[in-house]
Amino acid sequence: MTYKEYINTLYQSVRVAMVWYQGDKELLSLIPRNIKNKEIISKTHRKLINEYTKSIGQCNFIVYEDDIGSIKFPDNSILLIGPVDIDKIFTKDHIKLCIKCINMWLTMVSHMISTDIIPQSSQSQISFEELESLDNEILNTISANDYMLGPHNQYRYEAGLVDAISNGDVERFKRAIEAPMMGRLGRLADNELQSYKCHANLLNAIASRIAIRVGIPYEISFTLSDKYFLAVDRAHSIDEVWKLRKMVGIAFTKLIGLYKSKNELSENMWVSRAKFELCQFIFNDVDMKKIAQNVGCSYTNLQKAFRKFNKCTMTQYLKEKRLETSLDLLRSTTNSIADIASMLKFANQGHFCKDFKALFGVTPSEYRLHKDGFTI
Repeated sequence: MTYKEYINTLYQSVRVAMVWYQGDKELLSLIPRNIKNKEIISKTHRKLINEYTKSIGQCNFIVYEDDIGSIKFPDNSILLIGPVDIDKIFTKDHIKLCIKCINMWLTMVSHMISTDIIPQSSQSQISFEELESLDNEILNTISANDYMLGPHNQYRYEAGLVDAISNGDVERFKRAIEAPMMGRLGRLADNELQSYKCHANLLNAIASRIAIRVGIPYEISFTLSDKYFLAVDRAHSIDEVWKLRKMVGIAFTKLIGLYKSKNELSENMWVSRAKFELCQFIFNDVDMKKIAQNVGCSYTNLQKAFRKFNKCTMTQYLKEKRLETSLDLLRSTTNSIADIASMLKFANQGHFCKDFKALFGVTPSEYRLHKDGFTI
């Protein structure tokens, strides 16, 4: 999906004013027709654009209904979202749901921009106890630091590190990181210690993204990555930072090696990625063969793996996620049942009501009427 498609998906879900700017030019303007204070929105947005200071991938979250959410895309274009209820017509529950959806969307898109990948779900082939012991073992193996001045270090040095991490080969990584540098490190901050911290954090970020691409669930990868970000931040010397840089590379190389040794990694990886992909289509039509293509396996193999690990088909899984989403819409909005059915891509209201009752035991109307009495 393109960023425009993601924006349209969010708009269909929350119906809040959104304008996408490239400088002063509006690339896309999505403002509900029934909004009365459109001029105030335009004036507020223009002022914010002129004063905008966020970096690419950074976003402003919405806390109150009058806030403006925002995110900056890689081409320096900026999306502004809100205010959520400029005309003061929505219920508090509806406003809360809109804010929650918008902030979740901003978090997801910010992550996509910063990683340039789509992560998987948090299914794991390795326990956190094993991860903790792995981390502790590596924290006890600290090596020395050497650096040289001169022209910038050559790219092939970094390529050797990336290749070793990707293959899960610890000895190869150690040889690569201890190889003599053919130049100096780039200066990434005015303060020398901070510059070295940036280099350590860069390797951390690269290694964690390699791990996710290989198939390691993103929550495990980020958990390990966060530990090293904090360790680097607390470091007081260049020598200590450079030791941490080596340690984080070894940690992820070991982790990738362990995952590659698991027999059913590929099938778990397919299913994890497929579930994440499917959840992007709760409000949109889906092409299951396109999902398989994005996952990186054949449609037939993905179907078999999905049934094996989830005891249901991909279509059934997506339908259940749509029905779970309908609970929030029934509880927190005044949209008609027919509108909710259409929004969630059911063929018609009848099909939606039938599937809703089959899963939850009540009809959508009964649930909306007695929602406080149901524990679904």
